Amino acid sequence: MRHQFLLTPVPSPRGKGKRDVLLPVPSPQGEKRNMELATLTFHLTPTGVPRDDFDATDAFSQAFIHSLGLNVHSGCWANINLDSPAMDSFIREARNLILAEKATFYGMNTLYCTLPDDADHPHEWYELTSYTRFESEGWKSDIETCKAFRMPPTAYIAAGMHNNLYVSEHFKTIVEEHQLTGIDFVWVKDVGKYRAPQWFVPVPLKPLGRGVDHPWYQPTAIGAIHSRFFFGINWRSGQHIFDMKAMRREPIFTKPVFRNLFSLYGLPGALEGGSLTIAAYRTHLRHFLPETDFAYAWDDKSSARILCISRKARDVLLAAKVITPDDTSAIQILDTPPLGCAQLDGHGALPPSRLTPAQVTLLQKRLAQAWEKQQRTPKPIRATTLKEVLRLIRKAKRERPDDFQKPAKHPDFAQLPVTLPAHWIALLSVTNGAELDAECSLFTTTEITAAYHEKRELIAETFDVYPYDYPLVPIASNPSGDWYALENRDEHAEDARVVLISHEDCTVIYTWESIPLLIFDFLSGFHN
Repeated sequence: MRHQFLLTPVPSPRGKGKRDVLLPVPSPQGEKRNMELATLTFHLTPTGVPRDDFDATDAFSQAFIHSLGLNVHSGCWANINLDSPAMDSFIREARNLILAEKATFYGMNTLYCTLPDDADHPHEWYELTSYTRFESEGWKSDIETCKAFRMPPTAYIAAGMHNNLYVSEHFKTIVEEHQLTGIDFVWVKDVGKYRAPQWFVPVPLKPLGRGVDHPWYQPTAIGAIHSRFFFGINWRSGQHIFDMKAMRREPIFTKPVFRNLFSLYGLPGALEGGSLTIAAYRTHLRHFLPETDFAYAWDDKSSARILCISRKARDVLLAAKVITPDDTSAIQILDTPPLGCAQLDGHGALPPSRLTPAQVTLLQKRLAQAWEKQQRTPKPIRATTLKEVLRLIRKAKRERPDDFQKPAKHPDFAQLPVTLPAHWIALLSVTNGAELDAECSLFTTTEITAAYHEKRELIAETFDVYPYDYPLVPIASNPSGDWYALENRDEHAEDARVVLISHEDCTVIYTWESIPLLIFDFLSGFHN
């Protein structure tokens, strides 16, 4: 199915990357405030077409996105910066389609508002975040455990349950060497079999304050979080992420594009099966900031605590390369609340940190003996060789002959669409396809060829810009439909990194640093 959208020609966005607009936020009190960047993530889908008819719905969405000169990601989503020359066309044509009942926004559309960070726009505080996941093994008598060797060796921060952050031993060392203040650490006891950098719960000791609401947010509006789930004044904090339903009736907009955008999403039928979320930056009042390098914030009555760092701490951690700029989000610091926003600070006791100082001291004492043993008797290094995993494969092949295929021959290699690393060729020379375990089925050479072309087509349909650092070669799958792929960095490579790709959105779920480690993990029961 082909879709055509007649748009007024607009210049294509400059450059290859994203562009954001600097939108000044007014301050009726006359205070100088920072500039912000605004980007909309949207999904416009046709009406009258079954939601599960992905070919038709994706074709419609992609045609609309491409007609604006934008790139597609995840098959049917796109980002548009509010200063884009295509913004007027987007609003006009989307409005026409919605009014004609031909289209509607679907899923969680999001307006992201962030603060740039450069020499002209310095910030005092930042929120620290991470997309790396921390895999806890659980708690025993209030002591948290993990298998540290499962963490990527280059990770220094990771997010766990409730998105609470965990930090590596190296992160802790940098903090202590530079005498950064306002934080303590509790070891996450390592119960893994192999030697690895250790991990800790960072415990900021001082609150950043309650902050203030975003100027568009109305606490008493239908859909406002605190009108439905009021946690008590002690837990009240400034809301910066909220649904469009929780907006003020007459918000103050800094540019007409905001009013036009919300007018579009407010049309009858515009959000049939969808929503619009405003995801902005935190705003806090300078008078209530702690005189420390670390602090915490919170969003609701849960154990989640947001780790916040001062500019000094950010500069130190960036210089040590334990964080990147992408791991930090600037926090707006003001002297007075925006017009119409209540001052939340100074009312009632503030929620405690993730762990109280007394709890930290008690846990550190209880863990002292185990930590000393950990340091005194190092565990073996987790390493494996091609020779070792080939021995494991031959052993498994003798024990489970029905799960392994005959070795590949030279003609089988000749049909491959790319040159595979020498380690994978050696593997195919022992078994041309195999069921390593219930979660990993190795492809034959014929299946590799078919999957290579299939996944290339899938990625091209899902993303306009190739989303991975290196070309991928599919080599296995699991029962969920996720697939394993080799990173094809060099056609003459001996080894390669292996990634697990989600069948839902083609994102990387897990990474192995070498082919032998992948094979060893599945034949040794690592994933069970």
